[in-house]
Amino acid sequence: MNCEEITSYVLACGPIPRLTAASLKQWRSNNLPEHCPITGEPIYIAHADHCHQDGRMRGVIEGAANTFLGKIENHQASRMARFTKRTLPDKLRLVADYIEKESPLLWHPNHGRKVKNRFKRLKREKQLALLTALGVSSEELTNSAARADAFVNAVTKKEK
Repeated sequence: MNCEEITSYVLACGPIPRLTAASLKQWRSNNLPEHCPITGEPIYIAHADHCHQDGRMRGVIEGAANTFLGKIENHQASRMARFTKRTLPDKLRLVADYIEKESPLLWHPNHGRKVKNRFKRLKREKQLALLTALGVSSEELTNSAARADAFVNAVTKKEK
């Protein structure tokens, strides 16, 4: 809400109730759900969540979820708003649809490096077993970096 909207609201409805730092702890305790509504998991670090646009208290959520939500809202307000007039909930629904859509398996150029790093963290025996399953001769692969390169080369082909 901008200042004009706040003034209009107050003139129509009266002053807006506001928590104090002292009353926030009690409010959080009174509104603590069994599970975080965002993660669905038990709440270990309870945070009182509020809308970054109008200050309205929404509920109590897990601390990590609160950080995540705050980053989304702040990015929306500072950058995304100028590209589209859609509301944040509408954009998030579109994001969910987008990331859940079926797409062909085609690796981004940087993903091979991630896979190599994961492969290097495997025990040597597991690395050798995977390479053998892929038909890769591992006799000359004396270190995990060489085995990781061989693994990525065995499971991918370069697109032109």
